[in-house]
Amino acid sequence: MAGIGVSIAVVTGGWETTAADSRATQIGQSVLLIFHSSCCVKRASCENEGVGAIRMKLANLPLLGRFAVVGAGSAGAAGAVAGLTIGLIVYAPTAPFALVELALPSAVVGGLAGLAAGAGVAVVRRMRRYQSALRRTG
Repeated sequence: MAGIGVSIAVVTGGWETTAADSRATQIGQSVLLIFHSSCCVKRASCENEGVGAIRMKLANLPLLGRFAVVGAGSAGAAGAVAGLTIGLIVYAPTAPFALVELALPSAVVGGLAGLAAGAGVAVVRRMRRYQSALRRTG
């Protein structure tokens, strides 16, 4: 049977199912929804204000800045999690310092990597624009 799959989602309050054939089982305060891929799970309020504000701020940044911010944030968060984990394992009272020691360099490296990726995207876009302009002019 093509096109029929089973999806499993763990959701908390504020969600509702629109499928009649879905089965919900209460697990603590979360709800485990098992439904076919043709069904739909939607949130009562579709827009999250915090995420929308971040998306708008990122959309207003230039391409290179957008890639640098996303790279720095992603790598910084990963470095913070790694630093906190290592700090808690090695010596718990100094865990916040280990977090900072790994998060800041990770954010710098991630920002530089994001800047390089953004520059690559900008170059590819410019090359495609130039090639399409050459094709139009003949």
